[in-house]
Amino acid sequence: MACAVAPKIQPETRAVRVTYVDHKSGNKIGLFNESNVDKTNYYAQMRRDASYKVVSDLHMGALIFQLRELHFFEDAAPNAQRVRGARSTIQIAIEGRTWTLAYVSGGSQEKLLQLQDCTSAVRAIYDANQSFQNVENNDGADYFKDATGRS
Repeated sequence: MACAVAPKIQPETRAVRVTYVDHKSGNKIGLFNESNVDKTNYYAQMRRDASYKVVSDLHMGALIFQLRELHFFEDAAPNAQRVRGARSTIQIAIEGRTWTLAYVSGGSQEKLLQLQDCTSAVRAIYDANQSFQNVENNDGADYFKDATGRS
């Protein structure tokens, strides 16, 4: 009888940046690992938004492992160019090399499912980590009101 062995996830100590963009809504989220960005300094700086989070090298290692399992690096274009007509894009930069995986309307069901699976992996790490980013907020408490003026 064969023995199944759980894969060993290693911390990712190379400088990594992961970005996911939904081009239709304009929503963007991203991740840096601690080997790329100092968490304390990053969050101490005022930014326009809190789209990026700094995650541990171990969390980034888990994400890179999962993306390899989903054939991200095999199927992504080895460049940083935006894919014309893309509905959504995942871009990963590792120490000067960049890979871009995008889904274009009318693409294959297989490509759509692959991008959705890769997006789920990115979201899982993003959602599992907190962010303490200082953001510009000229609206004060009105920032939390909806279009009708209710909080």
